[in-house]
Amino acid sequence: LVLGLYFSNVLGYNEWKESNKAIAIATAFQNTEVADALNGIDDWTTSVEQNDEGLWTVYFLNGDTTVAQVQVDMSAEEVVDYTIGD
Repeated sequence: LVLGLYFSNVLGYNEWKESNKAIAIATAFQNTEVADALNGIDDWTTSVEQNDEGLWTVYFLNGDTTVAQVQVDMSAEEVVDYTIGD
C-alpha cells in the first residue's frame, strides 16, 4: 500500500513561481535599453505576471509610473518584446 510519494528535488508551486519570477526579472534586466531606462532611478520596483502562452511580463516601476514593460519567454529565457515608458 502506497500512502504517498515525496520527491525531494521537486519544487512546490509557490517556490517554482517565485523562482520563475526571479529569472524573468533577471532576463528582462539584461536588456540594455531596460537597464539604461532604470539607470539613475534608485527606488524602482518590479511586478511580474504570467500569461497562458508561457510568457511572463515584467513591469519595472518607479512609484505608479511604468518605466519599462518586458515580455520574457521563459522556455528560452529571452526577451521577446519590450516597451520603455508608459
